[in-house]
This record gives sequence, C-alpha cells and structure tokens, in this order.
Amino acid sequence: MTAIDYYELHISLIEIYNSVFEFWLSITFAFILTIHFSSDKLEKNIYYLLIAIYAIASTLFVLRYANLLASALFLLRNTVEAGFELAPYVVDNNYGIFLAYATAGLMVVATILALIFALIKLKRHSGT
Repeated sequence: MTAIDYYELHISLIEIYNSVFEFWLSITFAFILTIHFSSDKLEKNIYYLLIAIYAIASTLFVLRYANLLASALFLLRNTVEAGFELAPYVVDNNYGIFLAYATAGLMVVATILALIFALIKLKRHSGT
C-alpha cells in the first residue's frame, strides 16, 4: 500500500466513525424525547418493545464503534510499520486514542442512563 492508500483509508474510517456516532446520538435523542413526551400514552407492551429496540440498536452501534476503533488502531500501526510518516491531520496518537475511548465510554454511559430514565418514567406512570 502507498502512503496515499493509508491516508484515504484513515479518512474513510474517520467518516464512518462520525456517521456511527451521529446516528447513535440521533436515536438516543429520539428515544429520550419519545419517552419523555409519550410515556403516559403508550401501552406497557409497546413501551417495553421501544426500550428493547433502543437497547439492541444502541448496543450494536457501540459494538460497531468499538470495531472501528480496533480497525483504526490496526491501520495506524500498519502505517507506521510500513515506514510512512503520519499525515499532519493525525493528532498525537495518545490524544486520538483517548478521544476514541472517551467517545465509546460516553456512548455506553449515555445508553445506560437513557434506559434508566425510561424505566423510571415507566415506574412513575404505572404508580408502583
């Protein structure tokens, strides 16, 4: 592979990272708003279905993000091992790795908090 191939692969991974995070953020926001504004109007079965669908979708997006992180680290290692200098757009390795793990952590924590929020709203609505 040439330096340009590594560069293009890295840019592609960054674009995929961004789209995965943006889509996850959108479904999380939509889930929270749906629960907040319609929790008293939904039947319990539909409510549980909504929680399950969100939990599964969010888990899949977190796993996809983790897979992309592993691919990016592999690509970065191969770029250096191939003898190419890192492109100027690549920030300090440790900083980039920290940001990637922090984003994955944010996704996990926010998913858990959104699910807790939904369960609290369900408990308040059902009066138990």
